[in-house]
Amino acid sequence: LPFEFDEEIADSEISRAKNDIINAITLLLEQKELIEYLKSASTLVSQRSLTFKFNRFTVRGVPDLILFFENAAPHILDWKVHTFGVKAYDEQLVTYAIALDSVLQLKAHKDFPENAKDFRTTDFRLTEWQLLQPASPKRDYEITEESIENTTNKISSSILSIYMNSGHLKHDQLKPEMFSTTFYPNNCPSCPFKKICKQHEDEIRNRRIPDLEPKRSYVQLPLM
Repeated sequence: LPFEFDEEIADSEISRAKNDIINAITLLLEQKELIEYLKSASTLVSQRSLTFKFNRFTVRGVPDLILFFENAAPHILDWKVHTFGVKAYDEQLVTYAIALDSVLQLKAHKDFPENAKDFRTTDFRLTEWQLLQPASPKRDYEITEESIENTTNKISSSILSIYMNSGHLKHDQLKPEMFSTTFYPNNCPSCPFKKICKQHEDEIRNRRIPDLEPKRSYVQLPLM
């Protein structure tokens, strides 16, 4: 927030950020077993946008890294750089798995191996790497039919929430006062829209919802 308002950032904050970067890269390079595992993949795809239709909405996820193998199911990896690392990101990873399966079954990217579509979503492997948690950096998650159903319901409810909060409007129709404040104040420190919230706090406090005809929405996930 200080950076967005052209305010001075404390030297201690800059130093902490630099140390986090160094520690994260160092921890990653120390994972010899992981590096050898990455070498065993037939194809590595990083930061690839996976777009699919969810009813009449478009959903997009961008996994950090997807590993494809000649005789094994795809493996999705997600890098996290959190000081405490107390939150689990299984829902995010399952969302990526749903997105990957949808893309593979419809029209896979040209560099995705042909055999990848032969595996079920529940065959995919998911791993979250907490790069600031040297004691336990690796977290594997299992995909079940139940987790797929729960995550699909979460996507549906998220889309509905966005849609009901003016998500169907064009950019030039949107105003800050149309949106409510978050129900989860703990999200505020990492929110990318703090500047908008700060600049328009009076309008947001006295917000109004426009009565405009809904059309269609474009929804982007990830979620976190």
